[in-house]
Amino acid sequence: MKVTSKAAAGLLGLLCSQAVEVHAHMSAAHLLVNGSDLGQFTYVLKTTPAVPPSYYSLPETSLVGHTIPQYDNEGIITTNATCGISPWHSMNTTKIADVVAGSEVGFRVLNDTEVGFSGQFAAFYHPGPASVWLSKAPNNNVKAYRGEGDWFKIAYAGPLNDTTWSNYQQRLNPYDYSTWQDTLNFTIPKRTPPGEYLMRFEYLYPNSHIGYSQWNINCALVNIMGPGGSEPPASALAKFPGTYNREDASKLT
Repeated sequence: MKVTSKAAAGLLGLLCSQAVEVHAHMSAAHLLVNGSDLGQFTYVLKTTPAVPPSYYSLPETSLVGHTIPQYDNEGIITTNATCGISPWHSMNTTKIADVVAGSEVGFRVLNDTEVGFSGQFAAFYHPGPASVWLSKAPNNNVKAYRGEGDWFKIAYAGPLNDTTWSNYQQRLNPYDYSTWQDTLNFTIPKRTPPGEYLMRFEYLYPNSHIGYSQWNINCALVNIMGPGGSEPPASALAKFPGTYNREDASKLT
């Protein structure tokens, strides 16, 4: 699915319709550029596993621990809101992807084989919005950057209408996870200032109960090339953590 930066209506109704459920499992470990998958945790920072594979009786090679979400009353109000759970240990081994402004880019979640478990791990399992953000590295050195600066949104997949999230509609078979959406595609704005960036993927499963909303966050390292010519207005800038108030439904936009 390809998304734009435009928000849609119906957020409050969708939020209030969510009941308390068990957590979803998802990690956007794959970066795609112009349709080509660049590999697992190759250009995406590898987060710290929330639980060991043995918790699910899986082999040590399983990546299941990377798919555990954060909650409103946990990581989303800490520095784990920036790029996921403690990802900076992988900075030195993560590559920087060269991306021409105007190109189509995407994030894909880990599949069943990578996780070592069949089912909900390989798709956008729970309904909710997704967004993509950029933060330019000081001195054009993303390897030394930890996302403390300003972020601006370049893509947003929100409600399709008052009852359906756009990420959650393409389910050819509700009992076959392989038919569910597992990729979010978007376009880097053509006038994005050139330079090295953290590119942040965020997927939110909203819940009407405080402390139960779930967040899956990953960051890729990118070098955006192009003529530039545009800067985001101050009113569009955000901080992670700092932007979201877990008691405020407007965090969804």
